[in-house]
Formats: sequence, C-alpha cells, structure tokens
Amino acid sequence: MQRLLPGYNDKFGISIWTRQGRKTLSVSKFIEIVNDFQPALFQVLSDYDVNSTSSIKRSRKSTARNIEYLNQVLSETKEESGAFATIETAWFRVNQKDAESALTEILEKQSRLSGFVINGVSGASTDVGIGTSVLSNIISKLPPNKLRYVPGEFTFWEILDLVREGIDLVDSSTVTRAAEDGHAFCLQLAGFLTQNDYKAISNESLPAMTAGVGQVTEEPYEKVVSPKKLRINLKDRR
Repeated sequence: MQRLLPGYNDKFGISIWTRQGRKTLSVSKFIEIVNDFQPALFQVLSDYDVNSTSSIKRSRKSTARNIEYLNQVLSETKEESGAFATIETAWFRVNQKDAESALTEILEKQSRLSGFVINGVSGASTDVGIGTSVLSNIISKLPPNKLRYVPGEFTFWEILDLVREGIDLVDSSTVTRAAEDGHAFCLQLAGFLTQNDYKAISNESLPAMTAGVGQVTEEPYEKVVSPKKLRINLKDRR
C-alpha cells in the first residue's frame, strides 16, 4: 500500500500517489471525471490528512474543506450519480464540537446523498475502533435509509461487529486476502447473528435466520460456529 504523505491537500483538491509520484486531483477535474463516466455511485473527495493527533486548527481545515468539496461536487454533478459524503472519524477525536457541527452541515445535504463513508475505522484495539463511542455516535446520527460504508480490511468477526453497529457496506478485502492465501470461506449467515441483532438493523426488514433445521438461535455467533470452521484450505489435498 502506498503511504500517504501529510501536508499536500488544500482547498482546491487532494493529493494522490501514483507510480509516477504525487498528483493533484482538483475538485474541478474530479467533477469532470464523474460527469464523463456517470457512475452509479461515487465518493466525494475528502481531506483525509487528519488523525487523532492532529491539531484543532488542522482538523478545522479538514472539516471546512470537506464541506467545500461536497457543496461544489453536488452542485456540479448529475443527480443520476449517487454521491457518498465522507466523514472522518478523527474529527471527533480532535474536537467533538466542531465535528458535530460539520456533520450537521453534511446531513443538510442528505436529500442529494445516497450514503456516507465513515473513514478511519480500524480494529477494536485502535483509537477509533469498532464498538467505540466515537463510531456509535456517528452511526446514531446518520439516517437509517441511507447506505453506511466503512472502508478497510477487517476480520470476519469484525465485519459482523460492524453489522451489529449498523454498517451496511464493507470492503471485500477480507475475502480477497483469503483467496490470495489459498483459502475460501465456507459458511452460512444463519446462526452468526441472533434475532436481536436483526431487530437492531433498522434500515432493513430481514427474514428470521436459523442456526439449524428450523431453529432460531439466540446464542452469540462465536458460540455457534468456531472460527476454525470458517475457512477451508484450497491447498489441502483433502
């Protein structure tokens, strides 16, 4: 993975690193690309150069730029292409008040948005991990009828925890990594989430899932299936 260097984003656009080095992707160029390709969904540019150790001044620049990017992109792209606004979790670690204000401004545009990207979430051991108050607070403020996406590579159990939190979309990097290692997942969703988990998912009405033949489970998914049974090794001659 290419390391992202700090200090290059500005109000005109963001920096991306290619094989030929750093390139600036301006807001105007991004809008031109979106209008040319007319994708079904796209993520609006984000000033990603902020983390939990950033200064308040840097965090305020990030929130201000994200809102500027969002306003310009939404005003100059076609409504047929669904836009995802980006929320940086680091905002909430640096300055809760400013972050809440920025989120309120973003939500004012929700009629034009198809969903939200919650950036900066990692495993449970990190600053902004799954199950932390930061992530739960953000999700609780997002409309349940809009898709909520968290990018990043997570374990299978972490993905299920994200579903419990109310996340709708995750990366396919977990299954891609398994395939690269010569493994395949061998499972059914039935039994991994309890009925209470399904009731907690507010933006979908899902059918009852069963752990066995016609039996609904109320057991935590960790007790239903051992992690060792989740994968099969495709290199195993058996």
